[in-house]
Amino acid sequence: MKTIVVTLWMLFLAGCSSWNTMQSAASIQGAKAADEELETAEWGVCMAPTVGAWQRRYGGNPVKAEGWGKLCSKPAIVPAPTPAPTPAPVPAP
Repeated sequence: MKTIVVTLWMLFLAGCSSWNTMQSAASIQGAKAADEELETAEWGVCMAPTVGAWQRRYGGNPVKAEGWGKLCSKPAIVPAPTPAPTPAPVPAP
């Protein structure tokens, strides 16, 4: 009987330590799944609609159309850092 109790107690303690590992792994995998789900949803909103579906949904409302454009369009140019200002010339004495 003692052997069974000791074995169960050791399994219980080992289970607690593996529970934290399982929770950590589940949270990481859950975050990855949420990121992939968001990416898929954005693709569905931006790339999947037909022209007619887009016009019915967004075409009659300029605010929605502008929002769709901001969400789904890529910048025409990649922003570059602004160059440092050139120093003003020093007047001759």
